[in-house]
Amino acid sequence: MDMHAISRQMLFGEKMQADQPLVLRDGQVVFARALRFFPNELAEIQIGSNRLIAKLDIPLESGKGYWFQAAFQHGELFLKLLSRESFGTPRSISIDPSPFPNQKGLQELSSLLMKDPVPLTKEQLLIAGRWLKTVNDHGLAMDVIHFMSRRNLPFTDSVFQSLFATANKTSFTVLMSSLYESLRREQNNAPLVQQILQHLEELLHQQGSNQEKPYTPIGRDILHHLMRTVKQTGIFYEFNGKQETESALKPLLAQYAGLAEAGNASRKYAEQIILKMNGQQLLSANNASVQQIVFTIPLTLFQQYTELTMQWTAKRKPDGKIDSDYCRILFYLDLQHLKETVVDMQIQNRIVTVTLFNGSKQIKSLAQTLMPFLKKELRKLDYTLSSVHVQQPPKEDPEAKPLSNFRGQHYTGVDIRI
Repeated sequence: MDMHAISRQMLFGEKMQADQPLVLRDGQVVFARALRFFPNELAEIQIGSNRLIAKLDIPLESGKGYWFQAAFQHGELFLKLLSRESFGTPRSISIDPSPFPNQKGLQELSSLLMKDPVPLTKEQLLIAGRWLKTVNDHGLAMDVIHFMSRRNLPFTDSVFQSLFATANKTSFTVLMSSLYESLRREQNNAPLVQQILQHLEELLHQQGSNQEKPYTPIGRDILHHLMRTVKQTGIFYEFNGKQETESALKPLLAQYAGLAEAGNASRKYAEQIILKMNGQQLLSANNASVQQIVFTIPLTLFQQYTELTMQWTAKRKPDGKIDSDYCRILFYLDLQHLKETVVDMQIQNRIVTVTLFNGSKQIKSLAQTLMPFLKKELRKLDYTLSSVHVQQPPKEDPEAKPLSNFRGQHYTGVDIRI
């Protein structure tokens, strides 16, 4: 199990599955194959694993791939064949394997979209091609582009950079530690800098913190510790009421990054931390039926420094309030001895089922030891622990897409019944 891949699966786990229908919007461009032809210019079209019926503007060769632009006429889907002329590049050939201008980012985007289609408008394609020229991890960039298209997010540099920063390999803890050391080297005694350093010391438990030794939360203290850490970082600063969190880390970093006298290295680290926090806001969904929150924070657990990625999803009641009887919480931790660990906790009608994904041989005995304590603590909160499942993580498949749905994998393991 690769830490970075699993973290990305948790962050972008909604990637379109084969059994979900593909919905095209007017003006979107997509790579497709014509499979069969019917009267009245109708054809069966395959886009990735999806098949649909559409009208074509000219006869095409069966089984061959083409680039199309979607349009709707009288409620019918109409696919217009694209050429380079469609992108403002003069060329008389109307059937072209790649209609994009001969630019580095666009040609790479063309190759990626032929393998893993995602509908985008011509304007979005040009923007996405420019993004690919600026990053090294094209797989992650395509995951972000998929996510932005699926969520119908604005195709702006700030949105892309925030999501890309959230899921890249540089961890929150590393960035915070780098900023802490950089600010100390600057020897800037300004009150703003001192406030930032104090936050970083408390979050990272650096030497010099008010605490003599790392704080290890136990039981319900874990929840309070998480809530306090999230508030201290200010990840959701814009949504939680600025008066309550204006002294949190995020708004302080925003102030520092805007200072002309800020050090170049420190400003860079501050901006990267802000981007990661902004990306977590974008990943957190809030609609009439479901509330989802995603965040990553530094954490000290059992006197070990680690980083926690958490995805919390809950149903809403008809009155809009969160239904505490039904929710799902995914935790990702990288621990010193147990290594990468994913905890999937599902609650149905206040009945709790926990699944641990870990490759360690001692995880089963540790889980059995902690089960009575977990059951007791949950009972205090009026929840009933039903079972704990211990499973091996999925084996790496070199042909698998990096963000294949984690829940859809096959696992082997043992169930511990309560």
